[in-house]
Amino acid sequence: MKRARSWRPMKNVGLQSKIFAYYALLIVIIFLSSSIVLYYYISNFTKNVVGDYALNTIQQTNMKLDSWMQELESLSKTIMWNGNVRDLLVDYSGSPSDFIKKMQVSGYFSLLTAQRDDIQSILLLKNSDYILKYGNFYDSEPEERRWRELMSKPDSSYQAGNFILSGSIKRVPGDVDMTFAGMRQIYDKFTFTSIGAMVIEFKYSRLSQFMSILDSKRKEHYLVNGEGMVLYSTHAEDVGNKLNAEYMKEIAAGQAYNLAKIEGNKMIAYNRSAYTGWYIISVTPLSEIVGPLQWMQRIFLAVSVIGITVALALSAWLSRSITSPLTELVRKMRLISLSNLKQPLGAEPVQIQSYNEIERLNHTFNTMLREIDHMISEVYEARLKQTETELKVLRAQINPHFLYNTLDVIHWRLIVDHQNEVASLVRALCGMLRYNINDSDKPVQIRDEIAQIRNFMAIQQARFGNTIHLQIQVQPEIEQLSICKFILQPIVENCLIHGFKARSQGKIVINGYLEEGQVRLEVVDDGIGMTPESLNVLNSTLAARSNGSTGIGIHNVNQRIQLCYGSQYGLSFESLSGEGTKVRITLPQCG
Repeated sequence: MKRARSWRPMKNVGLQSKIFAYYALLIVIIFLSSSIVLYYYISNFTKNVVGDYALNTIQQTNMKLDSWMQELESLSKTIMWNGNVRDLLVDYSGSPSDFIKKMQVSGYFSLLTAQRDDIQSILLLKNSDYILKYGNFYDSEPEERRWRELMSKPDSSYQAGNFILSGSIKRVPGDVDMTFAGMRQIYDKFTFTSIGAMVIEFKYSRLSQFMSILDSKRKEHYLVNGEGMVLYSTHAEDVGNKLNAEYMKEIAAGQAYNLAKIEGNKMIAYNRSAYTGWYIISVTPLSEIVGPLQWMQRIFLAVSVIGITVALALSAWLSRSITSPLTELVRKMRLISLSNLKQPLGAEPVQIQSYNEIERLNHTFNTMLREIDHMISEVYEARLKQTETELKVLRAQINPHFLYNTLDVIHWRLIVDHQNEVASLVRALCGMLRYNINDSDKPVQIRDEIAQIRNFMAIQQARFGNTIHLQIQVQPEIEQLSICKFILQPIVENCLIHGFKARSQGKIVINGYLEEGQVRLEVVDDGIGMTPESLNVLNSTLAARSNGSTGIGIHNVNQRIQLCYGSQYGLSFESLSGEGTKVRITLPQCG
């Protein structure tokens, strides 16, 4: 049975043609994919920028509206607590004697609104009847019906004495301006019973001033109350009507604050005021966003066509420049191969039917393998010798775990022989070795770092004859917190080497506590200390993150802390010459 041949469509195609074809295919794919990805990235980026800008703008407008509404509520409080207003509401009987009180209240309203251009009228009601109408008030039955519906709800915010907005627009006959109203129930401050109500009508033009900032030719903007009634719109005919049901559906599905989102061919951004419960909605046609990108799409296409054309020309030149020397090399190598077969070096070679230069090169190269076979053998033998040498070195290495186990055996033999002092030293050495061979990249608990210092000092005290005393004062609640490994030992070593080099005895105290949400570790010695000049140089070198004259161990500890936790953490030194040194370590509180 014949073996099935693999499908190789370019098997007999020349190398130059292969290189050109592969380069051309790769270049076309790269240009097209880059252009498509870049276009869609810029398109999505533009949509996000437009959406973020629209949302930010309507949020700022909503805050301005809230500020204005809070001013109006403050105005209603001022009226509510005015003594003349309360006297009129309490004592009103409908008799001619009430005229003076009405004039006093009207005068007060006149002073109150003299500096304001946003008040249309102020109304006072008692038992649902008007007792005072100040300003330009127009009786509108639908409008009053809306007010009275809100006032009559037993569980409404109005009954609780809060300032509420009717959310309804009233068109004034003969005037292009419109109004909307705010209401408040007024209670007796002693008996807490209702003595009346006020209605303040505000001019719609002030509301339009806030919203007109958002207006543009191609965008739509709406101000909608919680019931879906349009209070403002770029289309005046929408005011007073219900908002488009599709927009309300989008609002109901979102949160109080929501970034711009695409719905069909429109982008909707909206924001709800927590104070009034009103929504500001911005609707932008998608064509307005992606329209400016169409010229960019044409530019991408033109650049891609020009780039592909230039790249194909370069590919043709490159493939020819690569294969021409290779073809010549194959021809010369073939002449050499033929000369080894007793052919004259300059003889005309046999005609080759295939034009695959790589196959000819491979055939010629096989004849040369016999000449370099002995070189391969030499290299192979040298490699074997190198491997044997590496194996010997590997066998000569000491396994740290084996050393730890051996020390542990020695420890227990010393215990059995009642050599407890030496056994404790071996045990401390075992603890240090086990601590050192564990993964140094992982954080450890503070209690483990303290245990390492105890083992280290046990060995050092045996060395110096118990002249250096160690005192640990670490709060129990921080012992389980995590820190970098090998933080304390270099500092304690520094105390022994530099702090006590001129003294026969001394004490090292390690303090640990929490302060302002951070872990503070202090290593305090009563050694020779440092001069102010040396202390300043040391702290400055640490702050500059350079070795300078600082010890490598101290610098390494400070650098590792800052690499792990940030530049706000690290070491700081305090010292007095002849009295000792304090090293403060500041670390974050990590569980």
